[in-house]
Amino acid sequence: MYNKLVSSYLINLLLTAELLMSKYTLKPCNTVTAILLSCLVTGCGSSGSDPTVQNNEAISSQTPATIGGNTLGEVISDSNDAITGSLTITDQQSGEAAFVAQENSATSYGFFSLNAGGDWSYTLDDLNASITSLSEGETLQDTITVNSVDSTSAQIIITIVGAPIAQADGFEKISIRPNSFFKLKANFFSSDGRS
Repeated sequence: MYNKLVSSYLINLLLTAELLMSKYTLKPCNTVTAILLSCLVTGCGSSGSDPTVQNNEAISSQTPATIGGNTLGEVISDSNDAITGSLTITDQQSGEAAFVAQENSATSYGFFSLNAGGDWSYTLDDLNASITSLSEGETLQDTITVNSVDSTSAQIIITIVGAPIAQADGFEKISIRPNSFFKLKANFFSSDGRS
């Protein structure tokens, strides 16, 4: 009778352990005794946790980078010099506080370079018709997208300003009001030098 009770008790324990293992996907143990004790006390080292849930929590904790620094620039349309700036970046994930580098990438109106640390430079495409046709003070904007290694994006906006109109030597630039009248005096000379 005693042996039957013990056997029944052990069977119940084994069934309980099997249910726990099927529920929590427990790690295998070396002996039947270890299975019984571990599953009843600690769940075979799993502490009743579901690894899938833990992995999902780790994935959901991924946060985007924060990008700042020089995101605006300005250049005169007849300039051949590069303008430069520097971006900043912070990221909670280790190894992700860096940018995807660009090397002399063509933009709408120029060429852009960026290193992993955030230093950038921009030069105009002086053959671009939209730039060469700018009037004095007229503006264009070149919008450039940059990305961090975790795919967080930011934009750099370059404003291109039309250059002042150059004056030829000996000529004076004048302004004429609308609906105004003015006189021009001119001297004409014949081939023999007489006016």
